[in-house]
Amino acid sequence: MDISRAEEASTQDVPSSQSPESKRYQSSSFPLRIPALVALLNIVVLLWFACSFPPDTRGVGTILNGRCSTVAALNGTFHIIINVLTGLCLWIGNHCMQLSVSPTRHEIDRAYSSGVCLKIGVLNVTNLSHINRMRVIKWTMIGLPVVLLHTM
Repeated sequence: MDISRAEEASTQDVPSSQSPESKRYQSSSFPLRIPALVALLNIVVLLWFACSFPPDTRGVGTILNGRCSTVAALNGTFHIIINVLTGLCLWIGNHCMQLSVSPTRHEIDRAYSSGVCLKIGVLNVTNLSHINRMRVIKWTMIGLPVVLLHTM
């Protein structure tokens, strides 16, 4: 009786929620929410500043008139916040790019059978020609903003 249960359990399909592709999606979809929240926060703050501090005739809105030390401290605080949020987005972009370019077991087996060794566990562009095209597109779409953030 125990043997038949074991055979029955071994012949059942693995639920799709436990498949490697599903785990890859779950681990890449959660971090993508953080840049979306950062973008939403940027839009909300931009709209709030635009409404609270309307631009003058030169098109410049003044947030604070005061002593230079106070303005410099506020400026430094804003720059720290922006750098932390940008760094967080870059870290998440790198994480998602690594997940996108890492080959699945099937892709590794297929490449190995044709005499190609894929890199595992590192972000490597040589893997791009051996992985699913949609993941290559995803890698590119995540990578473009990351490159722009690094070069600006």
